[in-house]
Amino acid sequence: MQASTHKKIVLAGCGCAALLGVVTAVGVVIAVLEDPDLLRTDLATEQHFRPEYARAALDSLRAPDLQPIGGAPAVDRYTLRPRIQGNGALTAALVWTDSAFARGSVVPFGDTFPDGDWRRRRWVASGDWDVVDSLRAAALRPWDLAATLPSGDSASDVTAELWSAMRVLTATRAVLARARLADVRGDAAEADTLVRAVITIGRHLQRDYRLYHFVLGARMEREALHALRAIEEQGGRRRATAPTQAALARANQLVAAAERAYRLLTVAGALGDNCPVLEGLARDRGLPLAVRHQAVLAIGYGWAFASVEQAKLDARRSTALADLARAALPGELARAVRGARRVAEFSVFKRFDVAARQQVLWRAWGWAG
Repeated sequence: MQASTHKKIVLAGCGCAALLGVVTAVGVVIAVLEDPDLLRTDLATEQHFRPEYARAALDSLRAPDLQPIGGAPAVDRYTLRPRIQGNGALTAALVWTDSAFARGSVVPFGDTFPDGDWRRRRWVASGDWDVVDSLRAAALRPWDLAATLPSGDSASDVTAELWSAMRVLTATRAVLARARLADVRGDAAEADTLVRAVITIGRHLQRDYRLYHFVLGARMEREALHALRAIEEQGGRRRATAPTQAALARANQLVAAAERAYRLLTVAGALGDNCPVLEGLARDRGLPLAVRHQAVLAIGYGWAFASVEQAKLDARRSTALADLARAALPGELARAVRGARRVAEFSVFKRFDVAARQQVLWRAWGWAG
């Protein structure tokens, strides 16, 4: 072999390695921008995901506890009917996927803090954000969540399609802040419309087949109902949309059930031993689709929280996914299975990037509570 040819081969190999390193670094940077604390803690070794806790999480899953997680109530006095054309889901997705939005502007639900508290002031100030107008319009449009998915079936990591909990809840909390400002001005009709816009969006997310989004939708509804109650109490007047105790109780119970299911399934997925049982949950037609979908994700992505699988995945994950690929599953589940199987074929470097994203989702979910 000529020396020049040998040099080209060596340099090309080095170039590919360098490019792979750059891609991995970019993935890590993106993850850290979403969650600056990511570098400070190794989630794979957190006690939440220890093997004994993963076993206990699986043992704690009970079918009756999972049944409330399915669909959402029909249009009622707490929700808005479509009035303008377009797809509200696409409008909302543009807000929630905007990389500039909520960067360094995470807002808690300030209505729960006393007057003068900096967190309440920050929440009230968010009522002037432009995203409020976008989400108000989104709530007044019909919704087609399927249109927010990538066309075709090219996505190699279906969890990359999950919206950031911090961005979603920060944006809808800004809508609630403007509702409070409208009520202070005496514009009761606008205040009601804005709060009901949040409930409407929350109900749409509760119809999604992805449990992560279901949890966010349930949280939106709970926060909005409590905001309605606070507006009523402070205004000293009864409103037609005032939440009943039954509505508040339902919202609290729904959030508790959805969060518990998401937490238990995610933790259970960190242990390869649990894959056969999780596969059974994914096949169970008696369970809500969102629960079955999360069971697939627990199998396909649970290794992200298991330090022993960072270099080599447990073979039982591949076996479970292969069995599910041969099963007659709804389209949403079949798509998740295909995505998870592709991730299992990634290089170690690419899996590191996927693992970082999974950890960001987990942290964002914990923050949003």
